[in-house]
Amino acid sequence: MFAIKNRIVLLLFVLVFTFALPNLVIAELVEGSYDYSFKSGDAGVNGTNGRVYTMLEQPDGKVYIAGNFTKVNNFTANRIARLNLDGTIDWTFSTGAGLDTYVFAIAQQTDGRILVGGDFTTYDGNTAIHIARINVDGTLDTSFTTGAGFNGSVFSIAVQSDGKILVGGNFTSYNGNPSNYIVRLYPNGIYDASYNIGTAGNAYVYSIFNQADDTAYIGGEFTSFNGNFINRVAKLDANGNFDISFNPGTAANNTITGVVGQSDGKVILTGWFTSFAGNGAFNKIARINADGSLDAGFTPISGANNGLVSSAVELSDNKILIFGTFTSYDGTAKNRAARLNSDGTLDASFVNGTFANSDIDTAIEKNNGDYFFGGNFTTPGNYIACLNTDGTQDSE
Repeated sequence: MFAIKNRIVLLLFVLVFTFALPNLVIAELVEGSYDYSFKSGDAGVNGTNGRVYTMLEQPDGKVYIAGNFTKVNNFTANRIARLNLDGTIDWTFSTGAGLDTYVFAIAQQTDGRILVGGDFTTYDGNTAIHIARINVDGTLDTSFTTGAGFNGSVFSIAVQSDGKILVGGNFTSYNGNPSNYIVRLYPNGIYDASYNIGTAGNAYVYSIFNQADDTAYIGGEFTSFNGNFINRVAKLDANGNFDISFNPGTAANNTITGVVGQSDGKVILTGWFTSFAGNGAFNKIARINADGSLDAGFTPISGANNGLVSSAVELSDNKILIFGTFTSYDGTAKNRAARLNSDGTLDASFVNGTFANSDIDTAIEKNNGDYFFGGNFTTPGNYIACLNTDGTQDSE
């Protein structure tokens, strides 16, 4: 979940975008106006002082945010924090010195512990090379054995039904084991040599969607996987074998940054591509069936303009929330966020105005139905904001 090509553009240009800005406001919007109970800190000022790349909601409604910030609500919080329902910092999650640089991925295990991945090399002063597991109280889980870790950044993490962990990124080894851009770990962090990916991909993996049966869809920049020609999206069986029955044709003509599974088994793909399987109607977004074929029921008119669609969220009403760097969808102005009908056309009832003034990297649908966004924007909130289900926000 990142506004990059998806992550590679991040790695090249992130220093340009992540300069410190004055703290503004994190605002939750209720019935079209700011909810001023969603704030804390010095004189009620909220916000982070740096980019938010990823977030995750717990079952109890608390939200993890992670990225490249060093403060939340004017309090020190190095690259990760947990927020209460009112937006205040949850001080029961105590991270100490936190992480030393960017966090791009976060996933939660069934026992509540979280896995984080990124470009960091330490957590609370302890060595943690691009991946770490954090206990529910914020302390480092030292039983998670990563050794030398990854030799490149981690962009995506997915937990399988048996607790094993899929990791994607721009790495080529994990703790000394050859691992081209994707790897599976045992629940204790040990390299799983039984995951039969062979030579794996020839370029970065940005997104992983793991299904209930532990088959997995992956998306990124690769154009082959274990010697099989495949453009930027592939399907692996539960043992890591390349699924030859998955046939997306020529697939995407440019990078895929988001792979999002739907409840009906179909898969939404987002990224930089301007056509899929030779069809130019799929501009930065497409939906495929389980066999890789284009879903004929997904019919955007022109898709997103020349910006990136970073990823998507399937909403509880089966509509689709998309976000990224784009400024229009189907010819209608939409600043970096839009809601689509289930057929891929623009949902005109989602009236979010000009909304974000810069990239949106991550979004979730909260338990209460609101939409929570993080990224590089400074309005309507400082790197993080929340909209009603109708997209309204305070005009102040």
